[in-house]
Amino acid sequence: MAVFGAPIQESCKESGVLPRVVAETVAWLDAHVGVKTTEGLFRVRGDPARIQDCKARYDRGEVMPLKGCSDAHTVGGVLKLYLASLPEPLLSYRLYDSLLAVAAVPAQSRRILALGSLLARPNTFIYFQL
Repeated sequence: MAVFGAPIQESCKESGVLPRVVAETVAWLDAHVGVKTTEGLFRVRGDPARIQDCKARYDRGEVMPLKGCSDAHTVGGVLKLYLASLPEPLLSYRLYDSLLAVAAVPAQSRRILALGSLLARPNTFIYFQL
């Protein structure tokens, strides 16, 4: 079963909370990058061939799809590709007006809570993980 391009609800069935791709890429980044500053982590492009290789490994259900990855930009690229491949964005189109209202909330802590309350359960877990 393809992981990339599948609805987020299907990906969450496997783990019960976070899609495997999200959990593993975030854990990898936390373990290898942590609090260190990485220039343009999600802006700088990773190795496209390696990103596609990891995507294929996830889609085949391999046990360690990130094995051999040593570049944070590539692992970040896998996460970006997964999120871009979702049939509906994490912050869905139907929430547009509500998101604009949340953006107007002056206190950052209240904005974060308000945003989390708008999202469907699987999206909320991913949002707070990121």
